[in-house]
Amino acid sequence: RLAPNWYVYPGFDSVAMLGELSKQLNGGSGAIEQTHAYLDHKSALDFISLCNTPRYLAWRDSFPIEESAAQLRELVGCAGLDVIALGPGDGRTEVQLVRGLLAHADRPNLRFYLLDASQPLLSRAFRHAMDSFGDQPGVFVCGIQGNFHHLPRYAQLHYTPARSHRRRLYTLLGNTVANLDHEPMFFQTAFTGAAPGDLLLFDVDYGFTTVIDAAEIQRKDPALHNPLPEPSKRWLGGPITRYCQEAQSIAFSLRIDTNRPLGGSYGLQTIATVGLPGKRTKEFCMAQSRRYQPSSMVECLRKLGWESLGVFPFSGSETRPRGLFLFQKQFPRLKH
Repeated sequence: RLAPNWYVYPGFDSVAMLGELSKQLNGGSGAIEQTHAYLDHKSALDFISLCNTPRYLAWRDSFPIEESAAQLRELVGCAGLDVIALGPGDGRTEVQLVRGLLAHADRPNLRFYLLDASQPLLSRAFRHAMDSFGDQPGVFVCGIQGNFHHLPRYAQLHYTPARSHRRRLYTLLGNTVANLDHEPMFFQTAFTGAAPGDLLLFDVDYGFTTVIDAAEIQRKDPALHNPLPEPSKRWLGGPITRYCQEAQSIAFSLRIDTNRPLGGSYGLQTIATVGLPGKRTKEFCMAQSRRYQPSSMVECLRKLGWESLGVFPFSGSETRPRGLFLFQKQFPRLKH
């Protein structure tokens, strides 16, 4: 109980990252890396507010916690478990999952790691996890401020003296996968420390069409027929207001991205058009979200050595087509 339970990895510098964000917003047009949308305290507060809107709460209520936790308990058995939550945001969904994993456990043996680049978001998630499990025997909660794109550097999450007695469960919940620039490359490089038997859990949205054509997507995807919600505008417009010195106005629109590495997937880019003095403008891609074809996602992970153990559908009041995917790392295939 007296072990350190908050780490900042060497080389991680959120102040420098804010400096880079400011330079980019005061330069020309471009794309803002997703991590920068959560960095400062006001962005984190706006994102937390977004997480408490009816639309987001409906997603959380429909999340298949019980079904996925039951299968995970069966897979892990009596082995110790390290839950490594990548980009947990406010941490509420991850805490719900851990509660499900601990259900019916007489002698828990679980380490709960929360890894996020945003110190204020990590602080909120860590506090919620500590309030939930801080007094529970057999559960260790740890906050790690770092970038999950650099996951292989974080030796603490990969070093296990008795490898056979523990499993790792990596999670990317809250549609985090949909923010990645290149999903196959991320899966290939981020999980090089995963051992056979380790588990991977993430959720994605499905496409509204399998025809990857901009005109067809424009017709079928309802997000393109509605204005960006005000909480999203406040969250994504905040960094521009605070760090872009000449900004006088911000207008948002969605742009279709069909140039994706996974077959059957497409993306929606949230574009901020910033008004400047002299009727000048510049554009920034502030966020990206993708829609996927489930079979293409399963095939991508299979080629990288991850076996699909099932897809859990979302239910309840949430009617948006999406699923929660569970994979297990396989032993390398022998070459003949």
